[in-house]
Amino acid sequence: MSCTSFQNVGRASFQKKHTEMRSPSLDYDSLLAECDAEREAVAPNAARRGASSVEVYGFVGWVTSGVAYFLYLLWAFIPDSILESVGITYFPDKHWALSIPMWMCMVVVYVFVGYECLCKVSVPPPSSRLILEDDRTPQWTEAEVATWSRGTGPVLPLKDIPPALVSKLTFAR
Repeated sequence: MSCTSFQNVGRASFQKKHTEMRSPSLDYDSLLAECDAEREAVAPNAARRGASSVEVYGFVGWVTSGVAYFLYLLWAFIPDSILESVGITYFPDKHWALSIPMWMCMVVVYVFVGYECLCKVSVPPPSSRLILEDDRTPQWTEAEVATWSRGTGPVLPLKDIPPALVSKLTFAR
């Protein structure tokens, strides 16, 4: 009996069916252990029950942010007189209901602009030799270029040809 067909049969019907067949070699517990071992080999984390701590913290964070947003909307749209009649007397001015989201949007814009400026500052100027090569740039030697130009060697990996060698090969006739 395969593991998948065994899973579809309940314990009572399995024992009843096999006691009627008088098959003492089949044991429910050993077959269940085989199925568990097979299931563990196929999907090692499938037997895990419950949620992990990451899932719990994610759900709690999601619910908390939803409740905070709902309270923010209530505070922003309900007039001060109604809040005071309920007993809520200490709350920020309604000016902050628009100021905080606008400040947050501008912070996002300034982060993008600042990141672009940082990238532009860290790039060398166009006249710098560092744009063409640095100390980790692989370069061809004259012997490798000569081997490749004769067509006798294999296709070599991508490398830079030094400008002096390019000039020498191009203009030396």
